[in-house]
Amino acid sequence: MVVGGFAAGMVVSLANKGKGGVILRQKLDAVGYGFLIPIFFIVAGMKFDISALWANPLVPVQIICLLGLLILIRGVPVLLYIQALAPNDRLPFALYSATGLPMIVIISEIGVSSGLMAPDRAAVLVGAGMISVLLFPVLAE
Repeated sequence: MVVGGFAAGMVVSLANKGKGGVILRQKLDAVGYGFLIPIFFIVAGMKFDISALWANPLVPVQIICLLGLLILIRGVPVLLYIQALAPNDRLPFALYSATGLPMIVIISEIGVSSGLMAPDRAAVLVGAGMISVLLFPVLAE
């Protein structure tokens, strides 16, 4: 399905070149961002097992470790922009870069549905992603 979706995206990309494609892109963006993506997150939120976050006493430690890994993996590369960013902008840019809910939800959803990931592991990952989206922008201000 993923390869099919990617191939369909390439075909649509070829079809919406030029001036006539602007209207098609706008309509596809409206449908995608206004309908399909919110529906995906609503369905993913309905499947989220919040009780798994209290099932094991090590879950808070795991979430803290995952938040640290998000900062390390997605936030530290901001150091590559040390010449382009003002010193006051580096920390907020790193924290905004470290937020990561969409890919975490998608990957954990695929892992659980294929049987390669336990639902409680997916809940920990999605919980860490939700906390990163809620906490990191607040800390960036």
